[in-house]
Amino acid sequence: MVLSTPPASTNDPNGSNNSSSQSTTIILETPRLGLAKTLDRIIPASLAPTNNDYTLVYRLTIKNYGDVTLSSLEIFDNVATQFSGLNPRNYNVWVSDSDNVSSLVPAPTLALNTSYNGSSPSNLLASNQSLAVGQSKTVYLSFDVTVNPTALAPNNQLRDNSATANGISPAATVVTDTSTNGIDPDDDNDGIVEAGDTNNNPNENVVTPASYVKVTKELRNCGASISPCTRGYVLTETGKPGDFLEYRIHFYNLSSQALHTFNVVDTLQSTTPFQENTYGAVGGGVADFSLTCPGGGTINLDRTSTAVATTPSVRTITALDINIMAATACNLGSVSPTQEGDVRFTVRIP
Repeated sequence: MVLSTPPASTNDPNGSNNSSSQSTTIILETPRLGLAKTLDRIIPASLAPTNNDYTLVYRLTIKNYGDVTLSSLEIFDNVATQFSGLNPRNYNVWVSDSDNVSSLVPAPTLALNTSYNGSSPSNLLASNQSLAVGQSKTVYLSFDVTVNPTALAPNNQLRDNSATANGISPAATVVTDTSTNGIDPDDDNDGIVEAGDTNNNPNENVVTPASYVKVTKELRNCGASISPCTRGYVLTETGKPGDFLEYRIHFYNLSSQALHTFNVVDTLQSTTPFQENTYGAVGGGVADFSLTCPGGGTINLDRTSTAVATTPSVRTITALDINIMAATACNLGSVSPTQEGDVRFTVRIP
């Protein structure tokens, strides 16, 4: 809103009216800017267990919540610093107009900074970009990282991260906002609709987490005898009828945060009988699975354990589901970042 005061007037004794040539302009405005950032997807570069390269795709949503147009927009995302140690590279930025999704009418989109390299400059946008009142735009950013599970922390895990948006109002007020996790810049991310949600005050700034688990499955041929089995694990193996094959499902928590639900699930071929009683003693007997727990320690599990959900018939198990958190398994409240473990079981070639 713009208010102008009229020129001042004076009356002289001769009856003339004099007006000053100066007037005062007052701009009343409430500029507000919001930014949200979410991890849209993670794409493994290869299914090979030895390949630790991933493409991260982030979605950034910027919206004008104020009552004036914002110009000189900037979205800063310093990936190089936030993902240091993971060799961020191969940056790509592209844009989508959220207004265009519902109306299907072509609309101006934000021009992008074609020189963006993750650090300097770290502004995703080209110069002289603006955002009208109530307008929302979406920018996508992708880059590659190398996450090595065998490296020391933090180089074997992904990162929490944030971005920052700036804009300038007609009265030259600079407004800024630190991103909040999700696609709604004015959402407190608790999943509950309350007074603080969508209140035209996008002051939430929850960091964007990265949750990802790397899982590899290998096997080895133990021959005609289950024990001892000394051969190394490989990706593919051959065998003859009567040979025992031991599978190992290895998992790494590459996430930026602890995981509080963690199950290992696998489907077995019905033509390859599951071999019971392969591992060490459990309650005076022998066990069907061997579990290396995150953080250390090995536990042997029988298929009747509450930590294992399997088809009950002897030697016809076609699916297994092991709850790593169960008290009868590793007794963990969560699997922390950088922790790893594995599940082993055996089948026999009929």
